[in-house]
Amino acid sequence: MPFAKRIVEPQLLCRYQIPNEESLLFEDLVSISNVALSRTLRQLSDLAKHACSIFQELETDLTTTNQRVRGLQGRIGQLQHTCSELDPKQEAVRTRLLLLLQELETKPTASPVASAGIPDMISQHACGILHSPTTITSQRLA
Repeated sequence: MPFAKRIVEPQLLCRYQIPNEESLLFEDLVSISNVALSRTLRQLSDLAKHACSIFQELETDLTTTNQRVRGLQGRIGQLQHTCSELDPKQEAVRTRLLLLLQELETKPTASPVASAGIPDMISQHACGILHSPTTITSQRLA
């Protein structure tokens, strides 16, 4: 719930004591009406100032909202462009895994143990050769 920023209330315009003498009554009515008109104009000017500040706040809120919307439209446009370039028939490949495999294939082993010290079964498993249990036991026997 928003907090109230302004409170605009009408004020009493013509609080004036009526004199006891009748001759001054009509002279005072003219002055009272002038005071009432001037105070009415003052209240209208205050109301116009409040309206001006309200419209200025609305303008700043609308400009910030407009800037945010333009930024979001730009991001949506970029996403649409990248999505239109994607091919749904092409499989997604993990590039990190591919780069790791390429590095392993191209680089010589930099381990302190030479490749001769690694058992054949471990080196073949690292290269991707799968063995059945019978071939593993036959290799052990040989």
